[in-house]
Amino acid sequence: MSDNCSYHDIVELLNRHKQQHLLAFYEELSDTDRQRLRSQISRFDFSVIPGWTRKYVLNTSSTGIPEHFEPAPCYPATPVSEKEKEKYRRTVQQGEEWISSGRWFM
Repeated sequence: MSDNCSYHDIVELLNRHKQQHLLAFYEELSDTDRQRLRSQISRFDFSVIPGWTRKYVLNTSSTGIPEHFEPAPCYPATPVSEKEKEKYRRTVQQGEEWISSGRWFM
């Protein structure tokens, strides 16, 4: 399918592959983003979905749940030690530098 597919063509393609949910927020996109989404969908190889479904959805084998869990390491909202306070200060400074330089997306 070409990159310049119409909305109607994309709807038909998605209906054939039961993937209509990909257009759930289509109306909220800009014209440019709508074109980009239609282009991405038109280039997608839908023939891989049945294999993924068999492998990741219908496959009943499981690695099981570990018997022992520990919480992921985290930092407190408010630093306690001087070392943490310095780390938080440097982190805030780095964040402010990134935002002011336009690197907020990193």
